[in-house]
Amino acid sequence: FYDEQGKEMGRASATEILYNQPTRQLYITGTPTLTLLHNPILANALPLTLRAPTIRWDLRKAQITIEQPFSLEWQGGIAHAERLVLTLRDSHLRIEKGTLRLQDEQSKRREIEIEFGVFEYRGDIRKGQNLKFRDGDTTAFAPYAEVDNKRKYAIATGDLWLKDPRLDLQANKLEVWYAENQKRALLTQNVRMLIKPRESANEPSTEEQEENKLQEAKRYPVEAECGQIEYFYRKKVASITGGIKAVQRLKDGRERKLSADRAEYDQKNEILTLVGNVVLEDPDGKFKAPRLIVSVKEGEEWVRAPEGVQGTIYYTEEEEGGGSTSPH
Repeated sequence: FYDEQGKEMGRASATEILYNQPTRQLYITGTPTLTLLHNPILANALPLTLRAPTIRWDLRKAQITIEQPFSLEWQGGIAHAERLVLTLRDSHLRIEKGTLRLQDEQSKRREIEIEFGVFEYRGDIRKGQNLKFRDGDTTAFAPYAEVDNKRKYAIATGDLWLKDPRLDLQANKLEVWYAENQKRALLTQNVRMLIKPRESANEPSTEEQEENKLQEAKRYPVEAECGQIEYFYRKKVASITGGIKAVQRLKDGRERKLSADRAEYDQKNEILTLVGNVVLEDPDGKFKAPRLIVSVKEGEEWVRAPEGVQGTIYYTEEEEGGGSTSPH
């Protein structure tokens, strides 16, 4: 079949085709197969093959409708959904209640799965509702997302969340700029994080726990919140601003608290830099510094305060040999 300019759009095969002349509608049955030479989902994934129990083709509206579960296949991907409406004149595609699976071309073992309530495509704009992503052991959810391929810009809103073995992340707005000269993501509105400890097969002894606070910090989760996180994913650097507050719940009901005006995380070198009114308080004392640099690299953990530290160490009279337990 061809478009109005005579350009081939695709090919179709079926067991039976019924044509209703008054309504100018084709009813294609018997597990029809429709192959489109233009893929409205992924521009470079051609051809796109559609299989369904029945296809209704309205020639007046140039519209294809499927009201039963169907499948879409292309090189490197497959999708299943329950309903489809494709208007050929303006390339407007709407798919409802589906699952999309994409295979990474470089790593054939890696598969990305996307579940969606509604997916729409028209021109350079793609919209989705109730989107759930899975990439290995990482999952994410967005109530609404929109991608403008012309502007190289994407936005997701609502109760957004991401979960993986090391991090739970929540926010209400995510913006992504993916042009070659500007690759960054901005997470704002109620940004909250749960940083999970690395799994360790061997629990350290009590003596080791007391000797190394950095090792202790890695064994307990950290709950944190901030104003926004801006991630430059070409440089692999994250800028955290808007006030940072973090709480780590230790054993026996104790807490460690950390706050700062802003921070920067260098993902390549695994260096966290806290800047401005840095305050760290735990059961042993309270410490303040204008800047704190922390290496979180496995096996190479250290903390530096280039401008120095002021602090108060908590102790009890009992620790000095007295009988009272009041702190000083």
